Amino acid sequence: MRLAILLIFVSVNCFAQNIYQVITKTPQVIRVGRTAIVSPSTVPIARTSLFNRSPEILTEKVKKQVILQTTINQPICKPEEVAGGYNYLRLANKEMHNEDGWEDVACSSLYNGAHHIINKSVLEVIFTDLRFRARAHGEVLPFNLADVQSNAPAVFHIYHNHPKYRHFFHDRDRQLRLYYSKGVFGILDDFLKRVNEVNKAVGLPPYSEDFKKTTLLEAELWAKHYGLKWKR
Repeated sequence: MRLAILLIFVSVNCFAQNIYQVITKTPQVIRVGRTAIVSPSTVPIARTSLFNRSPEILTEKVKKQVILQTTINQPICKPEEVAGGYNYLRLANKEMHNEDGWEDVACSSLYNGAHHIINKSVLEVIFTDLRFRARAHGEVLPFNLADVQSNAPAVFHIYHNHPKYRHFFHDRDRQLRLYYSKGVFGILDDFLKRVNEVNKAVGLPPYSEDFKKTTLLEAELWAKHYGLKWKR
């Protein structure tokens, strides 16, 4: 039954990329079912990204799409310790919003929810560029801007929307320069290095190497799935 439902979903929206669903929740961990829908060309990076968080992957091929299913054991933790795309962080927030350390995530002058590492306005520019290039070749993009933004790399940071740090987190011009000179990797590499400098200066713990690895693997899968440049 579950596969039949997925077959219907894939036929309607083959570029959903990630579907997350909570399976069980305990005081220590949330078991999250993950379904990743990818093209055959991105299966290698998809498997690398999924294996980074899960020991087993179930694979099914449907026409020109490949469905990878697995389970993530997400520990109950602080917001800054949750790694993944924007939709995954939203799920984590929904499930952990009553836990210690999550009380300020909805605060408009602090976390203001999950932060798109690549700003939404930057993604609009990139998406417009992708659409223009597709039209120049007589093609139509099989996904929309909302799909791209929903799966985009993201983090929780307590100073995300703090007045003193808004420009740091929302520097559109810097991100566009980095994208067109170094790709998605360039933006993320720059952000992770600079945000850890901010954390050090204000006495916050740095994002861990495991966090950075997961963030970069998820971002590479996302970029290649939607046709963004990963590295230039």
